[in-house]
Amino acid sequence: SFHSLRHAFASLFLLRWFVATYSREHASFLGQFLGTPWFSEPALKESDGSSFPEKAGRDWPGRPLLILARIIGHSNPEIIVNVYIHTMDW
Repeated sequence: SFHSLRHAFASLFLLRWFVATYSREHASFLGQFLGTPWFSEPALKESDGSSFPEKAGRDWPGRPLLILARIIGHSNPEIIVNVYIHTMDW
């Protein structure tokens, strides 16, 4: 469903941002999932915000929740924290 696709995108966005920002060593909780194409070096480079220039702009560094909220159409990042942040629960 569209809702499932949106939820999967938001969850992967947060996980990719985490790995791109803090390195694979800090993301060992993902285990073999780190070996998938979603976490390849080219894919992680997309997580620097340059893939969303009209949405990210200068707000990107250190503000992934705000950017994710903008991309998926939420009014503020509080919804992201309440609904999607569980993927970051290590």
